[in-house]
Amino acid sequence: MTETHNEIRWDGAIVTSALLLVGTGMLLNYSTTAALEIGVMIPPLALRHAGGVAFALLCACAVTRIPVAAWQRVARPLWATTCILLIATQLFGVE
Repeated sequence: MTETHNEIRWDGAIVTSALLLVGTGMLLNYSTTAALEIGVMIPPLALRHAGGVAFALLCACAVTRIPVAAWQRVARPLWATTCILLIATQLFGVE
């Protein structure tokens, strides 16, 4: 994605790669959960996954509206917070 004069252009290679990964993930999720609910056309777990993907796409579209300079300002604090949370998870666990 490049920004010029408030115009947002999507990078085709990145969008295509992301859509292929999401599509493959949804196919694998459906294939795995279909055996759990034989009589149902679309298993509930697959529906939950599709809802999560739809929410992620909406979030991705919203995030593209934030200027790159803002992302550059918050990148290091977000990275440090992520590292601290990963270490906390390792130390204290999830249960």
